Amino acid sequence: MPRDSLVAAERALFRRLDAPEKIQRFLDHEVDYNKEPRGATCFSPRRVLRERKAHCMEGALFGAAALRMLGYPPLRLDREAVRDDDHVLAIFRQDGCWGASSPARGCSRWASS
Repeated sequence: MPRDSLVAAERALFRRLDAPEKIQRFLDHEVDYNKEPRGATCFSPRRVLRERKAHCMEGALFGAAALRMLGYPPLRLDREAVRDDDHVLAIFRQDGCWGASSPARGCSRWASS
């Protein structure tokens, strides 16, 4: 998501998310979980900002876009489930450890390589 495609308010919010921990905190405290009451959705990062809600995939896309703005590659990991919903994470590597961001509460984790 190129910075010049964002409006001023969107740029300001992304500037505030200047660390992976802040991205996760934003998803945890400022974004509600999208239960898709009107049917399936796949909100873009901009729409997540506007609606302030995201399900797993939407949160992972938002996280990947926010991480990209910090210089990380925009990586996603899709954990496909057999008898449950898939879980999608925006992943990044920092100081030899892997981290992840997702709107599912308590999802941010660090693990050494």
